[in-house]
Amino acid sequence: MLRRLLPLLGLLLLGGCATKRDVRDIGENMQELYAQQQASVRDVQRDQRALQDTVGMLLRELQDGRAETARRMANVEDLLLLLQELQGVSQQQIAGLRDQIERDRRQVVSFGTGIEPGAQGSSSSASDLYQAGVTAFRRGLYSSARVAFQDILELHANDPLAAEARFYMADILVEEGETQQAIDAFLEIPTYHPTAEKVPEAHYRAALLYLELGNREEAERHLDLVVNTWPEDGIAELARSALRDLR
Repeated sequence: MLRRLLPLLGLLLLGGCATKRDVRDIGENMQELYAQQQASVRDVQRDQRALQDTVGMLLRELQDGRAETARRMANVEDLLLLLQELQGVSQQQIAGLRDQIERDRRQVVSFGTGIEPGAQGSSSSASDLYQAGVTAFRRGLYSSARVAFQDILELHANDPLAAEARFYMADILVEEGETQQAIDAFLEIPTYHPTAEKVPEAHYRAALLYLELGNREEAERHLDLVVNTWPEDGIAELARSALRDLR
């Protein structure tokens, strides 16, 4: 429209018949057109910024999605490596052991004769499960580690590695920030495995966790128990040092 007004303005000026009013009207029209053009430019710029923001957001989401995919792929690779390190412990073997335990339990109900948990399992199977659990724990795969250690407790409750498995399960709770549950898990070791080598350390670890919770009385009680009951154990010196710091 501005282009159409310019020839008209030229004709009026050349023809000598343009009045001041005509010139003023044309000037106002030109200003109005200019304002409209500026508004259109601002609209385009605003739309362009909005489009850039949208594209930026989509790019960030794409990058986040790629990072999440990479993380999941790394977890899958860790799980595959873990499965390769099971060294003969197959799902079929575990399922067979669980079936045997279930049959034993049914015999207890039917005939009133009990069979010790884990009596049907072999120590080599417990060892394989333990190695798989330790490998998973060291890689931070706590859910997989918990499954392996729990299988030891269920299938090989009388195996010497059962106390070690229970200790690791307590450590998993520590890593997950479940302090009170970790204390309870550590103190299950002297309850279920009173002669295990891990008993003094279990009391010591429980004492340290009690300190984290601000319970000095329980912490001192377990530290004293370690010092007085197992004075020659290597963990006793750590307990003495902790007691000196408290007192």
